[in-house]
Amino acid sequence: MEKELITGGEAIGQVLKEEGVRYLFGIGGGHVFPLITGIVGQGIRMIHMRHEQTGVYAADGYARSARKVGVCFGTAGPGMTNMLSGITQAFICRSPVLCLFGQHLTSEDRREPIQEAYGAEITRTITKWSARAVDQRMLSFLTKKAMREMLIYPPGPVALEIPLNILARRDKTAGQRAFTPDSKFPAKEMMGSAGNPAAVEKLVEMILSAERPVIVAGDGVHWANASRELQEVIKLLQVPVLTRRIARGAVPETDPLAFSSRTRDGVLKNADLAVAIGLRIGYLEGYGRWARKLPRFVQINESEAEIKNEVPTDLAIVGNPRIILQQMIEILRQNPEKVKVKTDWIKAVQTIKTEAQGKSRQEAESFQKNPPVHPAYLAQEIVDFLDDSATIVYDAFTGTYYLTDRVRSTFPGKILDAGEHAGVGHGIGMGIGAQLARPGKQVLVMMGDGGMGIGGMDVETAVRCKLPVVFLVNNNSAWMAGSFDMYFRKYLGEENNWSITPGCRYDKMFEATGCHGEHVEKPEEIRPALERAFNSGKPAVVNVVVDPKVIHKGMMLNMDPAAVGWLEPDQIPEAGRKIVYREDPLKSPGKGSIHKQ
Repeated sequence: MEKELITGGEAIGQVLKEEGVRYLFGIGGGHVFPLITGIVGQGIRMIHMRHEQTGVYAADGYARSARKVGVCFGTAGPGMTNMLSGITQAFICRSPVLCLFGQHLTSEDRREPIQEAYGAEITRTITKWSARAVDQRMLSFLTKKAMREMLIYPPGPVALEIPLNILARRDKTAGQRAFTPDSKFPAKEMMGSAGNPAAVEKLVEMILSAERPVIVAGDGVHWANASRELQEVIKLLQVPVLTRRIARGAVPETDPLAFSSRTRDGVLKNADLAVAIGLRIGYLEGYGRWARKLPRFVQINESEAEIKNEVPTDLAIVGNPRIILQQMIEILRQNPEKVKVKTDWIKAVQTIKTEAQGKSRQEAESFQKNPPVHPAYLAQEIVDFLDDSATIVYDAFTGTYYLTDRVRSTFPGKILDAGEHAGVGHGIGMGIGAQLARPGKQVLVMMGDGGMGIGGMDVETAVRCKLPVVFLVNNNSAWMAGSFDMYFRKYLGEENNWSITPGCRYDKMFEATGCHGEHVEKPEEIRPALERAFNSGKPAVVNVVVDPKVIHKGMMLNMDPAAVGWLEPDQIPEAGRKIVYREDPLKSPGKGSIHKQ
């Protein structure tokens, strides 16, 4: 029987239930008690966190893994501000996360109340949109609008701020304005737009006429749920494919036609056509530098704003990737005789791929007998151990570098990370969200010791909520391993070293919360520790002491000139000086110096 009067919190909860929301992540506080009771009262499970930031990360991990909206909340003032880093990550990574904020009474505006803050204003630039609700009767409308629009491409977070008196106020259920309960609305999959038919035909012709074509698929393929269609197009065309970011595995990287980022440069430099579909061409794609070198380049994206005009483009198509791929399938099925398998090109790609994989394994195995553990060997052991259905979360600077190119992703959403936000400490929450989205499947979070310091206490949340995530700590006792010794030791001095206290036993710390703990110092201990951790059926912390002298190659190859280029030669240790000054390190900056770039 429908209640005659409902609170603002119940109005929100009813809509979330109607939309199929199952979980709510956050931390309680006086300004959100009516919100919590209104939502949990609808049968939605609350995962009560140890930090609001991690609550947003959990909602983000859930959203990306399940391809559904994740919901999180925080109380007024500090509860809301604690969420900002997580919201920013969700925004940058295009993750549909509903962020609900409590707030002081409307009558207390600008009167210095406790926990005064204005979240809708603060989050305006890191959400698709934000709103402050000042009418209880509009809460159902605003919640429903948010749930719909977060999933419109590009997806992203929405923030709703609700003052306490609006949340607690009771009003007639039928009094909700601009809202019809259980109203019919087309599924998102039925609402995408097709590409221009003439442009799609031209695209197919370009691929068929190319000698060395490749397809590069990105985030848009994941959010359009277009894996099946992409696999069918690849099968029909017999064209090599690279899947990127959260779309990695949309065509399983075990497929003979799939190649991964480790072989990207070797393949793309030989291609004569690349078709980027749903790909975001930002920092992690080198701003499209590889595309500028190609004879022909095509961009397909659901958002016209994400068609990058700084990259020379022969054809651009705006539309839903799944529908455009369906259009391509229809054309190809009608004209099977036009498909000519590029046997030599496929063999060349497979050769590049096989050689790269062989070198990768050879590198790892070269460290098999060498303690302390080398992160390359650790990464190979992880990849060889995990099930194909496992989810992996990246949250370790050095550990991720050695792991990511060894992973063979078999489905989109398998790999979760911070994207261009490039933060640390997100892995604990994202692992929790991923386990809830994919219950019964392995979830491994590659943590750094820096990230454990920021987000580690929510391991206790996983214990309390019985979520068997394995948190593996790449413990090298350092921030951005190698950066201090390589560039700044001479300038800053030992007293300003940003290393972490050596020998921290993260396994022992978190065993006290009830999780399973493992400590690894030798290469041969890795596999048994992983087996025991996953077989424990509990959240686990696997503390792996890795060689602190191993330097992330990004410190050597990808350091932004602005970060270190201002240092003079005699201020930089020799190892770093040879990189900053790419010619003779004792001479003035030459043509090859990053000072000139």
